[in-house]
Amino acid sequence: MNATTILYRLDDLGISADLDGEDIVLRPGSKLPLELLTEIRANKPEILAKLAEIPIEPAPATRIIVRLQRGQIWLNDVVESFYVGAPTTTSVRFSAMTALWDSLEQELREDHGYLGCIHGAGNLCPLDTFVRCDDCIKD
Repeated sequence: MNATTILYRLDDLGISADLDGEDIVLRPGSKLPLELLTEIRANKPEILAKLAEIPIEPAPATRIIVRLQRGQIWLNDVVESFYVGAPTTTSVRFSAMTALWDSLEQELREDHGYLGCIHGAGNLCPLDTFVRCDDCIKD
């Protein structure tokens, strides 16, 4: 497998690949199959070079909206798991995911000029949700 094929495969799996100095950051890493990790390690220099060539552009607005909607559900599920005494993640990861949710919404509004609720025109975030979009909390 070459670097381009690996990057396409990651995208097909819904995994983003970013540069952090000489490191490749894969998100979410939990979706990465072991055999693909082996290929990434074997092709790291080529992948780093390919990633360096890719211009950094904001993700399409629709993709961000879907991530925000799914993130809202995940965050609510985690909050519920804490309340019942059976946490499904660590507090550190929960904090990181909350911060990611916030930064995605900021990107959506600032880079894409998105207005309105993340659930579409005429809709609102549920009132009992852990996180609500900026449009819903301003009311």
